[in-house]
Amino acid sequence: MISGVYAAVFALMQVFLTLRVVKVRRSQKVSLGDGGQEELLRKMRTHGNFVETVPMALILMLIAELSGSPLWCLHVLGLLLLAGRICHVIGISSSTGYGKYRTYGMVMTLGVLILGATLCLWLAWPTILGA
Repeated sequence: MISGVYAAVFALMQVFLTLRVVKVRRSQKVSLGDGGQEELLRKMRTHGNFVETVPMALILMLIAELSGSPLWCLHVLGLLLLAGRICHVIGISSSTGYGKYRTYGMVMTLGVLILGATLCLWLAWPTILGA
């Protein structure tokens, strides 16, 4: 199952992002919130944005796969999402504003959500029409 492979990759990426937050929390002795620490805020938002967007993308991929999507479509969605999430991490980690990598990351991530939703609707179209 292709979507399962991508889910596993993103689960490991989420663990990595979580551990980055934990490391800064421990070093800065901040148990809740960001403690006014910009580095912690960046890592928290990188992790937060990940958990706000990746689950829906994976749900769409799974639905598309179970609906008979061509495998190449799933790989396009999965690889585009992976590239987007990596760019987003690089962008937030290395820039104080809206750097190009952060922008690329969000464009790719939102693109996956739009493409995944469109693919699911296209695959469901015969059912919607009652065929």
